[in-house]
This record gives sequence, C-alpha cells and structure tokens, in this order.
Amino acid sequence: MSERIDPTLVNTDPATGQASFALYSNTQGRFMRGSGTVSADGQRLRFVRDEALQAGHSYTLYVTYNTYLYDLAGIGSTARAVASRPVAWRMRRHPW
Repeated sequence: MSERIDPTLVNTDPATGQASFALYSNTQGRFMRGSGTVSADGQRLRFVRDEALQAGHSYTLYVTYNTYLYDLAGIGSTARAVASRPVAWRMRRHPW
C-alpha cells in the first residue's frame, strides 16, 4: 500500500469471514494456519504460516478475503475496493 496499514485490523483467520489475507491449500482443500505481521514502515504484509508447505501441493494466497485493508486514516485499500472478488495468487511448491 502507499499508506501505512492499520495493524490492529490485520486478520489471518478466514473462519471469521473477513481475513486480511489467507493461504489456501488447493490440494488439501483447507486454509493453512498462520499469523500476519505488518512491516516496520507499515506498507507491507507478511503471512507467517504455522505449518510447512508440502512439495508438489498447490496453494492460493488471498489478499483481502471478503474485507478491506485499511490505512491509519481509515481508508480502505483500493486493491479490494475495485475488485469484485479477493485478489489471489496461485503457486506450487516444487519437490526439491
């Protein structure tokens, strides 16, 4: 984000229905457990998973899963505001 993220609103639990970001195992059909951190400059998020990624598995990282990211002024992120669904990246962990 171009502005500092409000760290009090970062949520990585998709069970709440409003996760700031969440990692989904496409192979296992479930969300991975983990926690979120905000960088010292307040402009980057990091998902720290509680379990290892498995070789050969496929994952999707959702950012703003049914919610917005807000800056310190309370303004919602434009990435989610213009998207009709969560922003997502798909990835696969190689076996090596």
